[in-house]
Amino acid sequence: MHADERLNAVTSAPEAGTGPRARGALDADGFRLLVESTWDYAIFMLDATGHIVSWNPGAERLKGYTADEIIGRHFSTFYTPDAIERGWPEHELREAAREGRFEDEGWRVRNDGTMFWANVIITALRGQDGSLRGFAKVTRDMTDRKAHEERIANLTRELEARVQELDATNRELAHRNAENESFVYSVSHDLRSPLVNLQGFSQELAMTSNALLEVLSRPSVPEDVRREATVLLTGELEESIGFIRNAVRHLGSIIDALLRLSRVGRVEYESLPVDVGAVVADITSAMHTTVVAADARVDIAPLPVVRGDRNAIGQVFANLIGNALKSLHDDRPGVVEVFARGANPPVFAVRDNGIGIPAEYRSKMFQVFQHVHREPNQGEGMGLAIVRRIVERHGGRIWFESHPGVGTTFFFTFAPHGTGGETAAEAGA
Repeated sequence: MHADERLNAVTSAPEAGTGPRARGALDADGFRLLVESTWDYAIFMLDATGHIVSWNPGAERLKGYTADEIIGRHFSTFYTPDAIERGWPEHELREAAREGRFEDEGWRVRNDGTMFWANVIITALRGQDGSLRGFAKVTRDMTDRKAHEERIANLTRELEARVQELDATNRELAHRNAENESFVYSVSHDLRSPLVNLQGFSQELAMTSNALLEVLSRPSVPEDVRREATVLLTGELEESIGFIRNAVRHLGSIIDALLRLSRVGRVEYESLPVDVGAVVADITSAMHTTVVAADARVDIAPLPVVRGDRNAIGQVFANLIGNALKSLHDDRPGVVEVFARGANPPVFAVRDNGIGIPAEYRSKMFQVFQHVHREPNQGEGMGLAIVRRIVERHGGRIWFESHPGVGTTFFFTFAPHGTGGETAAEAGA
């Protein structure tokens, strides 16, 4: 049978059930025009045994066969050897005949042997008497989409692997951090005993020096001996004892700071609603003398309620406000602002109009033993390290912006869960 005869046999209007012309059905010429004008899809028909009886330009473009080359051949020509061995083409026709329609995606083979990923829809064509007349098959090239999906899948797997690596790294860091804190606590605690001994020995030296001075005051001591020994006791020895005491005090301060830092990681924090506005008000009230001495003012905006440990959160604000007061400029009235932005989580800020942070210190701001402003009795440089540890243990982060001669702003958050952006008044209401 000629190709056109096969096509007419499969698609004849009365037998194929296309309906009368009054219902808007296409005539044979209109249908053929529609099929032959479609380039993005391979649209062709099969007889009941799966042999090709029609071929549109889209099929020629997609599969690489001309109509003369392919019409009359079995449609399994387009399948891989593995699919043919499994009987997949026959399975598709059986399912289409049983269900009326079959859809599949898989690899198909072009005339030149190259493969493409195809979306295939096979529709059974039946006559009015229900007999199977053939099949309509529509194929679309989905290779680009398949490659895109595979890239996404590969990236997803890579991302999942990286997340697992990051999670393992975080666990390892947490373990090491706990070990470090335990080590620091142990060492600091062990250093306390010899430090007390040094302090006691320096006191003994001072008492011995005073006793020797009393001995030297006796009349029996020759004048030249008394004079020379007194110079030694009240000069070099007294100065040396003073150095020892200062060193002991300094080492004691370092040990105390290390113990505070280690306790930040060891203490169990509460997780309760904290009225941050009330906490900051208490802190600034306790700092009233320091604020007056600095000739400054502290402006506090309405602050939200968050969940956390009240004492630890208070320590964060006390340290940052205290640092701000230390960094104020001598040539203008000092202003420290405390405010918050946004919600869930709110971003807190402590801003000053001070001298700013020198560029060489910015990368080391949260490290231990770092001093930004050189001044007497400035502490051991642990404050910001403790602040960061408290913030991180509350599930937040801390960062800063600073401009020399203009001032510095520290920003920080706590965990995003909790009461979020409520003010104290809203929480009470």
